[in-house]
Amino acid sequence: MATAFGCPTKTIYYDAGTDGGATAGAGTAGKGGQASTGIGGKAGGTAVGVAGNAGAAGGASGGTAGAAAGQSGQAGHTDGGSDAAPVACGAGKSCPSGTVCGADNVCASCAAITSTLPSPPALLRPMRGAYTGSLHAPPARATLRPTFTWSPVVPTCGAVTYEIQIEDSCQPGALATCGFPSPELDAQGISATQFTPSQDLKVATAPPVGAFYAWRLRACDASARCGGWSEVRYLHVGRVREDINGDGYGDLLAMSSRGIEVYLGASQFNVTNSTYTWTITSGNPPSFVGDVNGDGFADVFGSTSYDPTSGYAPILYLGSGNVSAPQTIVLTKTAGGPSTFMKTTSAGDLNGDGFSDLIVQWGYQLTTPQTELRIFFGGPSLANTPDLSIPGPYTEDHTLQRSGRVGDVNGDGFEDIALTAADGAAGTGTVEIFTGGPQPRATPTVSLSTAAVTYDIGPAGDVNGDGFDDAVVVNPGTGYYLYAGAAKLPATLTNTWSDPDTSDALGGFDIDGDGLSDVVIGSTTRSPHLYRGTIGGLALVSGGAANLTTSALVGFSDHDGDGLPDLIGGATMTGNSSIEWAGSDGTTNPRVSYLQLSGGASLTNVFVR
Repeated sequence: MATAFGCPTKTIYYDAGTDGGATAGAGTAGKGGQASTGIGGKAGGTAVGVAGNAGAAGGASGGTAGAAAGQSGQAGHTDGGSDAAPVACGAGKSCPSGTVCGADNVCASCAAITSTLPSPPALLRPMRGAYTGSLHAPPARATLRPTFTWSPVVPTCGAVTYEIQIEDSCQPGALATCGFPSPELDAQGISATQFTPSQDLKVATAPPVGAFYAWRLRACDASARCGGWSEVRYLHVGRVREDINGDGYGDLLAMSSRGIEVYLGASQFNVTNSTYTWTITSGNPPSFVGDVNGDGFADVFGSTSYDPTSGYAPILYLGSGNVSAPQTIVLTKTAGGPSTFMKTTSAGDLNGDGFSDLIVQWGYQLTTPQTELRIFFGGPSLANTPDLSIPGPYTEDHTLQRSGRVGDVNGDGFEDIALTAADGAAGTGTVEIFTGGPQPRATPTVSLSTAAVTYDIGPAGDVNGDGFDDAVVVNPGTGYYLYAGAAKLPATLTNTWSDPDTSDALGGFDIDGDGLSDVVIGSTTRSPHLYRGTIGGLALVSGGAANLTTSALVGFSDHDGDGLPDLIGGATMTGNSSIEWAGSDGTTNPRVSYLQLSGGASLTNVFVR
């Protein structure tokens, strides 16, 4: 571990004199004393060693060397003796390690030059709650070695280096107070502003596989004096956001005439029949929402009929090692009856506490307000009333259209959410974006004016590598747009594509492995359009995803565990609904298999995403 020097306000290193006195050494990894410099002096001193054990090094001319163990002792070469000379620097002369050339062209420690320590670095990627890597991917892909990035720190004394700690004992809900008692990885002396482990991070191999890792960073000066630690972020390593049984494979949930069909992921993904069927009492499709209660399993959020009275209520299906009949949690009943508008979706980890959060998009004409987003923060237990209520932008109950997570569009490390709404009577529409944070607000960070038509918005990932997630906006039957993330969120859409066949869009996967997110655009009349992310923005892939047919709904996960995204399309062919699975094969147009179902039931073209 890097430690601060215990030095007086000015320290100068000297050349060897004739006395041959004792010189104290810092030991193998000590940061407080100069080891074996050959500096002679009349007085020995105290040096910092590993865990307070100082190593003693002889002077240039011999003599009795001695050093006392200590946590902040001053190295013996501070007083080099009356006949010692300073170490000159400049004009091609460099200073010993741990010192810099001072204003008087004499080598000195940073403590002799400034008391200012480097500022804590601003973390960039991964954002809180990111899912990365696959336990089952080929080792050559090194998917269990995520890359961490941060902004450079302004130097205070000499070149800046960084120390990163990655810890698997920090718990959701207590990240800010975690002391990193036993880091799995502690890397020091990093000169770049990114770091990739040289070995796989340790992960569990039994359900729930993978690991919950916290990470933090600090900056150090040329004398290895380090500033304060950064914020603490976390990520899921070796886990898949859609893995409800915790085996490391994404699972596919499809709607059928009898309920929700569960196709469990596997290295040889079986499309011939579902593994389980969940009976539901509401026809609205649920959503994958990540790990809401922090047990390592992915959860699913939907709605159910509320008995004994009419109406609907949100219901959370909890992932576990056995999902044949999952445990459920029914949240607060809506105030309305059968005419209530309700949709359930994911907020990501809006408040960054380590638990995924939930959105209930709700509308009922007999209450005030008639529309709102009800946010439930995840945790070991869930509140029965919303933790945050966001009023809809228009009065009427039917005006709220879509809502959900859109990634980290302002680059602060917190997931952000968005809604779309339109008021036909007024002839106006809007897209509102709400940025995440420790205390999310009910007022939008930015509002975009639109026409009074239906819009959908979803995550696109970082398509151009600028460090900000982007979002894709769809106006079905008209076209689609890219919303470009930035530190200051824009109030306009950027790229616009006219396409009367557009029905859906989704991004955030990397089909070609170049590190930039890709996007797929669904259609009611043709194969989807696949766009690669590039530094210059989205680029259409000729023939990409062409084996998928008329996929009005599109999605992805890693169902076969190879570390690559598998595409899903909800198709309607010759009057029959079907769901297509395009398992990754290293190309941008993977082969397609059709999901099958036995027992006389039939699939719709809707699946959970």
